[in-house]
Amino acid sequence: MQDESSKILHFKHLVLGSGGSRTILAGAGALKALEELGISRDNWTSIGGISGGAIVALLYAAGATADELIDLAENLEFSSLLERTDSKLSPVAAVLLGDLFWSLRPRNGALSTEKLGAFIKDRVDHWPERFWTMAVTDQGPLLFQSGMISAIDCASRSFKPLFQESAPVDTAIRGTCTVPGLMTPPAYRQFLLFDGVLSPYGSCPTALADDLYPGERQLGVDAQEKKRATCRRSLAAILQRDPAYLWKPLQFEPADSSLVINPDLGSLPGLDFKFSKANKWAAITAGYAGTLEAILENRLLEESCAIAAREKLNRLGRCDFKNDLQSKSSIDCARALIMP
Repeated sequence: MQDESSKILHFKHLVLGSGGSRTILAGAGALKALEELGISRDNWTSIGGISGGAIVALLYAAGATADELIDLAENLEFSSLLERTDSKLSPVAAVLLGDLFWSLRPRNGALSTEKLGAFIKDRVDHWPERFWTMAVTDQGPLLFQSGMISAIDCASRSFKPLFQESAPVDTAIRGTCTVPGLMTPPAYRQFLLFDGVLSPYGSCPTALADDLYPGERQLGVDAQEKKRATCRRSLAAILQRDPAYLWKPLQFEPADSSLVINPDLGSLPGLDFKFSKANKWAAITAGYAGTLEAILENRLLEESCAIAAREKLNRLGRCDFKNDLQSKSSIDCARALIMP
């Protein structure tokens, strides 16, 4: 299905958005579809992400293949990356009060992300050259890149260099993944780091990549639950009176040249850290199929390649992950089609 002459090769910057467990799984599936279409890691000028998408982006930028990421996502127990703190607040209560905590950003959470940091350090011992991520602080968003940490002025959409160094990659990942109230934020220098989705760049910051690399095309994968994310940003604007939210739209719009893929993940919750095997493959398949669908819808493939993509989508459409009696055969079918 590889199409080396397709228009999709014109995209230069890959952005993986938020969505918790959903985006880890769907992001791996999306990368597999892109690799099948002839877009490998070497085609991207930059590979960035926030929240759960930053985990996938980092590992991919550091050398993991899409197949390796799918294997990892399928077999990893996401709950093993977190552990309870001594906070009296339970994880369930933190999720129920999530909208409030996303605005107040407490210093202590129900869960620690130190095991997530150890997981990252075991796999990536340096900051990949093309990788970037973003986390939010009480003083505004911070952009983390190789050899540079910058403050983002959301009013002017400009960048002010703060430190000419690479942050510890495990700290940056923990920070951009920290759901306020549910998780205790890590510290980088004087800053406490929170989920990158809290910024006006929204759940899939292709607009940030456009500000960094103006005039070049971005491709994003957005697995966030949209309604909830919008409510949280609205509440943050009201409670904090944050100028970045009051002066600008709640979410900066992506450039016209960007393509944002929105996999259909149904009701799968992003903050579920104990997905069943069937749910994992449903999310992986949604990321893979959603990418092919978006590429076809935007007519970015040559006809012969498009025909093959449509045929594969038809076959994937027969997989029924919701039917317990058919889930094993559906997993086997999806695995055979996506990872032949």
